[in-house]
Amino acid sequence: ELRHHHWFDPDTKVLYMGDGRRIQASDVGGILEPVRNIPDSTRRFWSSSMDQMPDGSLIVAGFGGSSLLRYYQNGDSATYIPDSTLIGTIHQPVDVDALNDSIVLVGVGSTMDDDAGDVLAYNLHSRQIAHRYAKQWTNRLYSVAEKNDGSILVAVPLDGKVYKIGTDGSYSIFAGGGSNTASGSNANTLFLSGPSNARICPDGQVLIADGLGNRIWRIDLDGKAYLFAGNGQNSVSGDGGSAVEAGIPGPRGIWCDQNLNTYVAQGPNVSSQDPSY
Repeated sequence: ELRHHHWFDPDTKVLYMGDGRRIQASDVGGILEPVRNIPDSTRRFWSSSMDQMPDGSLIVAGFGGSSLLRYYQNGDSATYIPDSTLIGTIHQPVDVDALNDSIVLVGVGSTMDDDAGDVLAYNLHSRQIAHRYAKQWTNRLYSVAEKNDGSILVAVPLDGKVYKIGTDGSYSIFAGGGSNTASGSNANTLFLSGPSNARICPDGQVLIADGLGNRIWRIDLDGKAYLFAGNGQNSVSGDGGSAVEAGIPGPRGIWCDQNLNTYVAQGPNVSSQDPSY
């Protein structure tokens, strides 16, 4: 278990526990392994999100300074994506979704004091903004994900909604904004306290982390919402038991792999669930 006060040195492979203890990675079964060696010149880079490109490289968004880094498979190179088109556009990118030749960014507006959100697509080949989604977001945006049809989902916690932006620029409520809390409700009538993340599984279903509601919802292909995990309580409980009865306070990061195993980052813990829903 890793907590926020733990620190891992990838050079010496020592885990510093924050209470004076030091543990070698080899003593915990070798489970700690850096996936990329970050050059010293970029170690102060304040990363907030990452996604993997088809070539295996990682795109890392930096919260603060409009910074983006791309780490290649050899692990030895890190390239700053030029910021000339991004500075003054998204000051604090908080989430990134990698596509074939471009990335979609979501973040805070053009200045440190600007709480308005912004969404744009950035082409990695032309190194230009390929598309900017023109809606005037008034609240901070927390996550972005692309659906198979080319539309994107944007989670806006203070709105209590997840929006869908179509390829034609149209906007609609994908989930939230309603009063229903029962499984089987239409997603756009569901009550969400503060959705912090929406992620699309390989089978097309969508998982939404309701950070303030302490729950995770699954949206099926017909637009129906089903409780996936979390009992709504703001305390950790239920290890080894049913996911819907577990306490998952403040779920934020969420990921679904090719086998439909789901991983949820909440507070200092990381939970996982098998694909049986």
